[in-house]
Amino acid sequence: MEKYSTIFSELRGKNKQNAKVQVSTRSMPAAIGVLTSIAFLLMILWNKPWMWLCLAVVVGLVLVAKALHAKWGKRKTPPAPINFSAVRNHRITPCLHWIKSIHQGHDAELDRLFQAIDRDLSLASPRKFLGAQLITGPKGTGKTQLAQLVGEYLFGKKNVIEFDFKVLDQDSFTDQFLEMITLVAENPHQMILLENAENIAPAMLEPFLEILKTNQWKDEDGDEAACFSSCMFFIVVGLPPHSDDLGKSEAIDYRLISFCSEVVQWDQLPFQVMAKVTALLIHDYWKQHSVVLEFVSPEAIFSILKESHVRAHLGMHPVAQLIRNKSARALEQAVKEGRRQTGLDLGTAGFFQVHDFNRVKKIRGVA
Repeated sequence: MEKYSTIFSELRGKNKQNAKVQVSTRSMPAAIGVLTSIAFLLMILWNKPWMWLCLAVVVGLVLVAKALHAKWGKRKTPPAPINFSAVRNHRITPCLHWIKSIHQGHDAELDRLFQAIDRDLSLASPRKFLGAQLITGPKGTGKTQLAQLVGEYLFGKKNVIEFDFKVLDQDSFTDQFLEMITLVAENPHQMILLENAENIAPAMLEPFLEILKTNQWKDEDGDEAACFSSCMFFIVVGLPPHSDDLGKSEAIDYRLISFCSEVVQWDQLPFQVMAKVTALLIHDYWKQHSVVLEFVSPEAIFSILKESHVRAHLGMHPVAQLIRNKSARALEQAVKEGRRQTGLDLGTAGFFQVHDFNRVKKIRGVA
């Protein structure tokens, strides 16, 4: 535990230091006002004998005020009370159909996940957080996007706090962790998203384990700095395709898994679903350049998806990049020719090629 004590003391010490800075900042206007009054008295009463008595009284009042401020100034404004009855009546399932339209091919996993979230919401109480969900699977299959959408639906876009452990070092983690404590203290309704949790360092994991165990975070003096009873945790773990079971892979600490309400294995996308999503991505990408695609050749999509590095990942990130590369020439041609709508077919060397949509309909018999 000694190796964890440094980051714990740093987190709690900085939290206390921040409180002191806030107290001193709030006391600055009062101190300036007192000093100004003293200076004014000195100018007026300099030649009068009883001036020193007045000055002594003022100094005494300042010292008393400073002592009282030091004792009571750090008292935090209590957070707004949580309406647990309203939380227990909230549900995520109304947006399930919409989520399924975005994350195709994972209907069974989404059903199980959303049932777990609704169950956690229905059991909301001051004694525990609103549950933790863990999603694991190949990178680029939409796990993080799903967590963000759930967080935005339940708590609002501004109340999704994200930790990406692929890029966080200890210093940046400390700053972000303290920011999370402040945000939760101000507004207890938060989604806390732990991305790339397979990269989380033990020293960064321990503070979260304490929060999950105690439902709160205490400062150096042992006072409650933030309560997490209206927070939900989402943990996203990226595993390579065809990896072993999460527990056997040792990709993430078993203690973190033990706090999760549901563990969902996000498998590779079926090939047919991948082709459908690819077509949607192509349409959206071209629409951003003011070109409407009325037809995209299925043969072109299947040919592109057969490329080895895409088949190895079957994730949307490599597919999106491949679409941009393979359709760059065709898009440049369509924009140059001033096309507002067109068809897209398979060209030479495996690249997309612009076709007149009416001609494509005659050749392929498109209705």
